[in-house]
Amino acid sequence: MAITVSGFTSTALTHKLIMEDGADQNSVISFNGNVTGGSGRLYSIYVSNGVAAGMFLKVYFDAAAASSDDPDMKIELAASAAEEIIMPNGIPFTELSFFSTKSGDTSSSQTAPGGVVTVNLVTS
Repeated sequence: MAITVSGFTSTALTHKLIMEDGADQNSVISFNGNVTGGSGRLYSIYVSNGVAAGMFLKVYFDAAAASSDDPDMKIELAASAAEEIIMPNGIPFTELSFFSTKSGDTSSSQTAPGGVVTVNLVTS
């Protein structure tokens, strides 16, 4: 598992790119802190499921949320599928965290997805 956080500035906004490019079959993408280092807005999510089965990406926007809580956003992906969600106005967060888990599990499940999952986020 490797996470990269990079900042860039345009004439309109300061953005951050968060790239998680590989959880292996025995791990879960899991971040219990704020991956951006502060509050902001989430503008884009891209997730690619390299698993031969369905999986979920679970996203939390609140610093008080724990991975055992219901996520603020849950994205279901079919086997070997990809999904991109664009939010032009952004969704505000105080602390951004996320993890992937295999399909069919409860909201609090952190069962490893069983293959490589890639997640890219754009925030302010």
